[in-house]
Amino acid sequence: MSSALRASIVAIALLVVAPTVRAKGPLDGLPPIRNQVLLEDGRHVLAPIVGSTINDAFNRNIMVGLSWRYFFQNWVGIGLDVLGGFGVDTKLADRINRELSTEAQPFSLSKTTLDLLANATLEFVPIDGKFMLFGKFQARIDLHLQLGLGIALVGGDGRIQAKTALMPVVGAGIRFYPTNWFAIGAECRDYIVDRTVAARGDGSIPPSEFGHNWFIGLALSFFLPVEPAIRP
Repeated sequence: MSSALRASIVAIALLVVAPTVRAKGPLDGLPPIRNQVLLEDGRHVLAPIVGSTINDAFNRNIMVGLSWRYFFQNWVGIGLDVLGGFGVDTKLADRINRELSTEAQPFSLSKTTLDLLANATLEFVPIDGKFMLFGKFQARIDLHLQLGLGIALVGGDGRIQAKTALMPVVGAGIRFYPTNWFAIGAECRDYIVDRTVAARGDGSIPPSEFGHNWFIGLALSFFLPVEPAIRP
């Protein structure tokens, strides 16, 4: 028998025998999680939100609002979101207005804003748990996904009239829990609104169509009841 074959047989034998002779440790047979803190289950969440849309061509939409959630399971809940705001001209809109204006006739690009966004939401929490910050500070987090449907009040400007539009919503976010009743979160949502963004260069108004309005915001979440449930 060659030395290589003998070495292979010995290695296989050790792999088979080693698990049976390993001494049992104090954690053997215990569940990976004990006394799990259910951060969402059975709790209401009220969260003021402030943020802005980020992919606007002509009007940056600054939004402030409030969200409510009720989680009937630790991983799924329902809720409502209401955001109101106003538009701020982007650099592109300022440049168009400046270049097309004359001393006799100032020019103002006709465009729309997102004045109010209101939607019902289904929220999923696929990941939650603890992590170590800087190797010494323990904190809790959750990652959540959102799917909703609502309406948008689209503000008109110039030749474009205001309207109420259908609005699907998808999004995701993360919450950090300094305490069991308060969390600081970051939200990223796509409000898909049926609207005309701006007039054409010749002044004509294109038909409305669904477009993506990416919103980035900061949320401060307050949980009720204050103490979460614990699963043994």
